[in-house]
Amino acid sequence: MPRDCPTEVQFAPSNCAAHATVKPSRHMHALLMEEAMKLKYLWKDLQSTTGGCPALYETDGGYVVQGVTLDDATRAQLRDLAENENAVFVPANVLDRLREIL
Repeated sequence: MPRDCPTEVQFAPSNCAAHATVKPSRHMHALLMEEAMKLKYLWKDLQSTTGGCPALYETDGGYVVQGVTLDDATRAQLRDLAENENAVFVPANVLDRLREIL
């Protein structure tokens, strides 16, 4: 990682009991430094017949989920959503297929 990348990141939301200091992985470094992650397309929703469908991608140390943006009422139900976080809806089959490869 470049020299200007933090060597540790403190995760300590005021209302989170599970806070920790961790060393950033490559994907965290990309997020912190606003660099593009390299994504490997895995699959999309089994019911999809066109583009723009929920999908799953693999990246170094994790996954990226492409899905439908939540409405405000649903977003309001999420716990401890930080300003730099977001959530999307994907059909169960998109994530359930991970069991096959893990």
